[in-house]
Amino acid sequence: MSLRIFDLDPTLRPCEGQIWDRVKGYRYWKGELEKNEGGMEKFAEGYRIFGFNRVDKGYVYREWLPNAKQAFLIGEFNKWENTTPLKPEGFGRWAVQLPDKADGSTLLPHKSQLKVRIESNDGQWFERVPAWTKLAWQDAGTMLFNGVFWEPPAAERYVFRHARPPKPESLKIYEAHVGMGSCE
Repeated sequence: MSLRIFDLDPTLRPCEGQIWDRVKGYRYWKGELEKNEGGMEKFAEGYRIFGFNRVDKGYVYREWLPNAKQAFLIGEFNKWENTTPLKPEGFGRWAVQLPDKADGSTLLPHKSQLKVRIESNDGQWFERVPAWTKLAWQDAGTMLFNGVFWEPPAAERYVFRHARPPKPESLKIYEAHVGMGSCE
C-alpha cells in the first residue's frame, strides 16, 4: 500500500518510515476512539464529559489521564492537599464526585483556584492545570498558572442582549500568516 503524498512530493520518500508510523498511530487511535468513545465526532464533544459538569446535587470532575497511577484534585478548597482522589473509570478517564455542601452551596467556591496532582505510571509526580478549565490565572510570584473554578451565581452571569447573528453562507478568512510555521 502506498500513500499518494509520496507521488505528489517525492522529497518525502526519505521520511516514509516516519510518515507511516504517524499514519499507523492515527489509525490505531481512531479505532480506539470509535471503540471506546463512540467515534471521533462524539469524542470531539468532550466538554460534555470532561472538566467540571453539574450533576444532581453536586459536580463531577473528569479528566483524561491515560498514564496516571493516581490523581488528586487539589486547590484552595482543600488547602492544596491530596484529600480529593480521582478514581479510574477506564480508557484513561479519571473522575471524582464533588457533592454540594449541606447548605446547598458548592464544594468549590466560585473563583477558587485548583490543579490536578498526578502520579504517572513510572512514579513521577507533577501538577497540571485541568485541561478543560474555563479560566486560568497566573500567579505573579511564580509565573505559574492555576485553573479557576468558574461558576458564577445566577445574579452575576452574563446574559446575551442580542440574538445570535445568522451563520454566514461561506467561510470568511480574517487573516492568514503564510510561512509563520516554517523558516521560509
